[in-house]
Amino acid sequence: MTAIASILPKCVAILTLTALALWFGRLTQIPVSGGPKSIVCLELAQTVAAANRFFDAWRKEDRWRERLKEAQRWDTWLICAYAPLFALLSWVTADYFVSRCTALALFGRALAGTQLLAGALDFLENAAIQKMLDRGQAYSPWPQVSSTASGLKWLLLAVFAAYLLGTALYWLWSLVRSH
Repeated sequence: MTAIASILPKCVAILTLTALALWFGRLTQIPVSGGPKSIVCLELAQTVAAANRFFDAWRKEDRWRERLKEAQRWDTWLICAYAPLFALLSWVTADYFVSRCTALALFGRALAGTQLLAGALDFLENAAIQKMLDRGQAYSPWPQVSSTASGLKWLLLAVFAAYLLGTALYWLWSLVRSH
């Protein structure tokens, strides 16, 4: 098998998932653009009072509940695109390290799995937010569920970003050293 034939499916998958993630990410933002508070404030609200401050701010908006629910629906599709994309990017990045640093290759393989976990945590976060949206206010235990799932998700995404950025810098440094 030629080198092109072996990487072509991964490239197509990366490009397709990237396009979908960007598209769904944009569609997620449209219903809430211009709103009083970012949905991330609700995701990370650790208490009923903090989550209700988010709802109080949004209640002043026209069709507030429908707008937030629409953003949540698009966010579900975004999760379906970004989680496999980030898992694939972690795996491909780990492939780069196989012959250079076994520990970083193994870390990348494990990180690929954690990106799917980040997606699952995002689904859990969305389910908790949906419970609150259905009632139109926060109530226990949903802010705690949402904030815990969201915090862990953001942590896993931050580790992924650091791994990818570190790999890019390592690759650039290798290019500079070789010339």
